[in-house]
Amino acid sequence: ADFGLPFYFEENTLVNSVLHEINWHPNIEILYIAEGSGTITYGKVVYTVSEGDIFIVNSNVPHGVDSETKIRYYYLIPDHDFCVLNGIDTNLIHFNQLVHDDDAAVLFCNVIEEHRGDMPYRSAGLRHAVISLILYLARRHTDSGAQKSAAAKDENIRLSIGYIYSNFNKQLNLDDIAAQVGLSKYYFCREFKRLTNETPFEFIHRIRCEYAKKVMSYSTKPLREVSEMCGFESTSYFAKIFRRYVGCSPNTFA
Repeated sequence: ADFGLPFYFEENTLVNSVLHEINWHPNIEILYIAEGSGTITYGKVVYTVSEGDIFIVNSNVPHGVDSETKIRYYYLIPDHDFCVLNGIDTNLIHFNQLVHDDDAAVLFCNVIEEHRGDMPYRSAGLRHAVISLILYLARRHTDSGAQKSAAAKDENIRLSIGYIYSNFNKQLNLDDIAAQVGLSKYYFCREFKRLTNETPFEFIHRIRCEYAKKVMSYSTKPLREVSEMCGFESTSYFAKIFRRYVGCSPNTFA
């Protein structure tokens, strides 16, 4: 990954993978299937994808990739601020998910070539290729009115996921989260579970543990400090939750 660029771009290969890892993030994600076939779980819907397909994940929608055989794909996650600075607020657009479009595939391949290459002004070339792809998709592959209406139903829950990601290291309670997105606590909890298959606190605990794993992988901070960084009230409670979600104690993982 090129961490100096305003987007994340990687290649991944899965072989005989049937237990997908569901993830969320506040930025959109654009995937290009380079080889093989598989499935992408998007919220509650499962799509079949194959070589040449493009798949777009809207902001904060849970998703994961599987393949019972083999799938090789590229994924591009552009930073929201980068898109806004170029006149495209991707958080306000509901993109179509599965895209069969040769011109879009060519534009994605341009991103791949710029990323692989060593031409002069590579950073500028990559930025140009990425924004050209996003612009094309925004103009030609956005949801119809009916699809927008269905997507809007989940919009508050998606906003709550973004709020949790931004504040997971703070003390969160259901009343505050629900109020942030204009829902009653009971409606919020029910719809959150419907969309994510997790309760809000299960979701919070899981992303706290994921963050803790990253911190402990790249630092030697004491558990007390890691616990505080992740929003846990005590080291003992952190260790209990970490063991539940990761399968080992923080000491073992570190």
